[in-house]
Amino acid sequence: MNKLEQVANRFMSHWAVALLGLSKKDVKRVLTEHAKQAKGCVSCAYSSPYRGAPFNWVVRDCVLGLRQDGCPMYKPMLQG
Repeated sequence: MNKLEQVANRFMSHWAVALLGLSKKDVKRVLTEHAKQAKGCVSCAYSSPYRGAPFNWVVRDCVLGLRQDGCPMYKPMLQG
């Protein structure tokens, strides 16, 4: 499973994505577009949807529990 697929799976389990009725293909498309435009957590393979409210595609939590500023574990979710 590639990195984008792993992040997409985390988003698919979020209640807001289910409420929007998005497919995994839709979620991967949205994640890819944001990752191409942003650095940091938004394009990181360790990102997951923010657990707070309201839902936002570009506000993320880290599965490793790290903060974006000074993060030593950044790994891009997109290949190339």
